[in-house]
Amino acid sequence: MAVTRREWAGIVVAAAAEAAGAPQQADEETRSAREAMEENARQLDGVPLPMSAEPAFSFKP
Repeated sequence: MAVTRREWAGIVVAAAAEAAGAPQQADEETRSAREAMEENARQLDGVPLPMSAEPAFSFKP
């Protein structure tokens, strides 16, 4: 049986995913930090920001 490199890669990835199992649930500290960040973002959305507060530079590729 001849197995190509791509097939080997698929086999290895599938085996690693199976070995890892379901992703671990975020712990309470991480969850509370995420909730705090979302609440801060909601509060900042309510603050009016004039255009003159924008940075004096532009991103160019």
